[in-house]
This record gives sequence, structure tokens and C-alpha cells, in this order.
Amino acid sequence: MDEENSITIFQYKKLYEAIMEIAEAVCDALQKHSIAKLMQIDNPSFEQLVVICNSIVELLDGDDGRHLDDATEVMRVVTEVSRGITDKCNTTLIDCTTHLEDILERAIKKN
Repeated sequence: MDEENSITIFQYKKLYEAIMEIAEAVCDALQKHSIAKLMQIDNPSFEQLVVICNSIVELLDGDDGRHLDDATEVMRVVTEVSRGITDKCNTTLIDCTTHLEDILERAIKKN
């Protein structure tokens, strides 16, 4: 494997780690805060996290699939979280919390 591919693999891994950190932070926030408090979070906001997740997924699109599937799933759930907060839907947020916990548990088992 040449040096260029090693750097690319390293970068994919870092992007994957970044989106998993977002998943963990979102999951933690959902467990700790009410909808009213979640609506006040703005650095970054949940809408901004959706944009960040979308960007990471786009960058991972060239990966061999090891990271793309989980990253895409995180992006979809974070999008649902953002909608759930906007719609003030506790059921959606509970479902998203469970989904994120499942994703994170799978990620731990992979590594």
C-alpha cells in the first residue's frame, strides 16, 4: 500500500470518528435535556450538525463502505432529531436516542 492510500485511509477513519463523536454528543444531549433546552442549543445548533454530518457523508462517499453506512445512518438520525426538536415531538426524540445508542454500540463492537 503506498503512502497516498495510507493517508486516505487515515482520513476516512478520522471522518468516521468525527461523525461518531457527533452521534455520541447528540445522544448525550437528548438524554440530559428537555425539548425546550434542546431548542436553545446553538453552538452548534442541531441544524448545523445536520449540515456537518451531510458534509462528512459526502467526504466518506469514496470509502469502501466500511464507514459510509454507519455515517449515513447517523446523518439520517441527526436529521430526525433536528425535526423532532422543531416539531417538539418527544416520541421522535426517544426513538432517535435509542437508534443512536444502537449505532454507537455497533461501532464499538466493530472496533
